[in-house]
Amino acid sequence: MSQYANNFMDLDVTFTTDAIVTGDLTIAFETIGGYTSISPVRLDHVRLTAVEVEPQQAVVNGDFENGDTTGWTTVSSGGWGSGSGVIDNVADQQNQYPSFDPLLPGTASGSHYATLRGYGADQSSFLYQNVGGLLANTTYTLTVAIGVGRFDYNPPNGVISLVNGNNQNGSILASSQISSLGMGQYAHNFMDLTVSYTTGSSVIDDLTIVIETVGGYSSINTLRFDNVRLTLTPVA
Repeated sequence: MSQYANNFMDLDVTFTTDAIVTGDLTIAFETIGGYTSISPVRLDHVRLTAVEVEPQQAVVNGDFENGDTTGWTTVSSGGWGSGSGVIDNVADQQNQYPSFDPLLPGTASGSHYATLRGYGADQSSFLYQNVGGLLANTTYTLTVAIGVGRFDYNPPNGVISLVNGNNQNGSILASSQISSLGMGQYAHNFMDLTVSYTTGSSVIDDLTIVIETVGGYSSINTLRFDNVRLTLTPVA
């Protein structure tokens, strides 16, 4: 305690709560030991600050920087034209995104992205990931960076969804879509698409995040996805 001699200095402690908490918070001070009853510790200027944070539920390989679809399940409704994967070929990235050097543009993260193809109006391709049990009284916000390469003519429609269940076939809680007619702003770039859902006081089963493409005019029509984020915000 030499640095405290004839002086006052701050001592700090920090704690972060989980998304759901109960009960009260109590501040406690304690002294232990000491050689005599006249050797007190002196306290002053007690402060407590609370900072609201937006917790993030883990999405495994959400930026696809593993170079593959580790953590994700891929599904196609059929047809040879459907496919998915992670592009980590520098030549392809530079071809589709001239500004790639060596990071992707816009809201993408890093230098890898996932691709999903569509082939025909009745066909879908999926990437999905089960992120665990739903929490009560919580707002879930899913954000995905979506990109269109400069040679992705007539790309399929893109859909992101929050699904109650273990896979893409569960009950859709909320979804957001971009159509091929509105993708001009995504050309040669990545931009965020977001969807949110707030649970009630009673929840069951798991939450699965689903990325989907629908349609497309040929087997090489592709949408590109990256930087998948899921945030949780408790509500009163």
